[in-house]
Parts: sequence; C-alpha cells; structure tokens
Amino acid sequence: MSSFALHSSLYVRTAYININDLNVFYKNSFSSNSQNNYFEVDKLDEVIKELSEVPVLVLNELGISKFTINFLNAVLMKILENRYKNNKTTLVSSYQPIDKLSKKLVNNETDNLFLETCFNKFLFILDNLCTQKEALKW
Repeated sequence: MSSFALHSSLYVRTAYININDLNVFYKNSFSSNSQNNYFEVDKLDEVIKELSEVPVLVLNELGISKFTINFLNAVLMKILENRYKNNKTTLVSSYQPIDKLSKKLVNNETDNLFLETCFNKFLFILDNLCTQKEALKW
C-alpha cells in the first residue's frame, strides 16, 4: 500500500500490484506443501478485501502471463466487481489490445463455453470500469 500526493495536502490511499504477482500469491495460497493452508487462504481473503476497498487501485501487466479460470473468477473478477459496484477508481495497464486479451489471458481450458462466459463478464466489468468518468476534485 502506498500514498501519493495529488495536491499539497491531499493524499489518496493507493494500491499498486502487478497482476502476475497476485496470481503467484493466489497459487501459493493453495499449494499442497503449505503447512498453514488456512492461514494462507485467510491472507488471500484479506488481500482481496483490501484491493477491493482501497480508493485507487493500479493493476499492472495484464496479459503478460496466462491465468486459470479459477484465478479470474475467485480473485480478479471479485476485486473488479467490488470496485465497480462501489465506484472505486481502477487503473489497468496492459501491453495487449483488449481484443487480443482472450488469447493472452487464460490458459487453455477444456470448457470453452465457460471460458467465453467468464471472459465476456471480465471484459464487461473492465469496459465499465474504464468508461466511468470520475473527475478528481482539487
């Protein structure tokens, strides 16, 4: 968690996270060699809650690594949906154009219909987050 100055005395709580690091954290939370599995899952829930509630969130590197459907649904979609519902400012950066993300974002999955549904929902939320116009008040 970090803060940055918008104006001389105005600060906004901000979180910056590389989405790929979040994916690794998610995978490690469920690793079979973890002795404290419940503790790790609790930490994951705390991270999801914090990233959902922080006033400004910067998600970096979307499309660099491929994710599982489980990660998209259980983590990324949950964060984005919560932020969308609560009108939180969300910045997402990617080196990929949005129409190429489906091939770059998800590992090959057997259930293509589920994958398509999940990805369409992801794009809908992402598109709505991007089109929300909220001016910063100085």
